[in-house]
Amino acid sequence: MHKESERFIERMGLQFEADGLPRTAGRIMGLLLLREEPLSLDDISGELRVSKGSSSTNCRLLESGGWAERVSRPGDRRDFYRVAPDMALRSLDAAQAKMKSLLALLDDALETLPAELETGRRRIRAIGDFHRFLVVELRDIIARWAEIESASSGVGGGNGVGGREGSGLGRPRGIGGESP
Repeated sequence: MHKESERFIERMGLQFEADGLPRTAGRIMGLLLLREEPLSLDDISGELRVSKGSSSTNCRLLESGGWAERVSRPGDRRDFYRVAPDMALRSLDAAQAKMKSLLALLDDALETLPAELETGRRRIRAIGDFHRFLVVELRDIIARWAEIESASSGVGGGNGVGGREGSGLGRPRGIGGESP
């Protein structure tokens, strides 16, 4: 593996860790971003020098977050992982689902907590209002990103980061074509 690749993989691990996620998940994501073909858990474990159990746990985490996709190969019983082809939309959908789950919990709390817990109910209502706002805004972001994806589907589509091969993460244009 190239020194630059190793550095990128390690930096992805540190970034994930800074975001409150396992460093190994970030390292796996970095590795998957660099590989064209799906990797088995054995491949991932060997390249990153981590246990197969850790690879499995963190690949499932990446899969549940919309970043990675589990695939199979005919005649091979092993699981293989790759960057999800529509990673951006999958990760946004996963984030929205988590927010909706939290909202259900908060709404249930407001229905069941006694009225005398005024301070707690006020805080819960405020958190709920904020997350309701986020869910609506995220719905609009998802719709806008889907439009951008479909408009760019003929330009290097299928690279897992929005069909913008070689242009970073494919920064969308704002109103009037300017960069945000």
